[in-house]
Amino acid sequence: MNKKYLIIVEGEVDEVDIFEKIFLSLGFKVSRDKTLNFKNINLDLASKIFSNLDKDIYIVHSIQNKIHDIVIKFDKQTEDIEKFFGLSSNFFQGIFLIFDIDHNDKEDVDLMFNKFQDEYTGLLLVSSPSIEVLADINNEILGKNKFNSLTKEYKGKLNSYFDTNHHCNVWEYITDNFFNLLIKALEKNYNDFKENNIMEHPKLVIEKINKINIRNNYQRNGITITECEYHYFTTVIYVFIAFIFGLTSEIDNYSKVKDFFESKIELK
Repeated sequence: MNKKYLIIVEGEVDEVDIFEKIFLSLGFKVSRDKTLNFKNINLDLASKIFSNLDKDIYIVHSIQNKIHDIVIKFDKQTEDIEKFFGLSSNFFQGIFLIFDIDHNDKEDVDLMFNKFQDEYTGLLLVSSPSIEVLADINNEILGKNKFNSLTKEYKGKLNSYFDTNHHCNVWEYITDNFFNLLIKALEKNYNDFKENNIMEHPKLVIEKINKINIRNNYQRNGITITECEYHYFTTVIYVFIAFIFGLTSEIDNYSKVKDFFESKIELK
């Protein structure tokens, strides 16, 4: 049986588009499944779909766009969610959740990672502030150590830059330069942590994000609002690419993963 992988993304369009295009270019069969989501967990439907898998990569939109919203939903539907991921782990060799930090409080991020810290049952991979950080992983475009209170503002400035200087939006730039940008993210996190096992990077990145980014909580109409000042910019989405290609079976895998990404650039 061919190995199957489940990718759960928070974005409804952009993340799905880019991952589908990349995996198709790499020879995988890809499914964009809109029937499975966390809005209404249907275990019978999931079981039926999983029992007839005919693709390699299944990309599912989570519906809930913020980690905070999912954590709240977990509290209300813990049993159904645990059953969903238990069922998923019977059919998929790897399960990854791709989320932006957004304005989530660090306690929410910790809770989410505590639930999803294993690639076989669900591993959380975050980007700070958003996956668009791939286009400017070292903050060379927007300025060293620059932070923004709104993810929307961050994305807007990046899109404006690429529209002016490259006549494309940030997503087109990421797709066209995907493996070059993955290498930059990989190198940045390796230099920050000196950790040769990239499967440890998601945990280390979350710890540093929670330490360096600044959350400001305040009340608005009786509701607690969290804003985030982004001081630490990075992503670990390269982890699921490396895992799917079987590059992480050995603990010391950093060089192997980097060499593989470089080989993909040479083939273009």
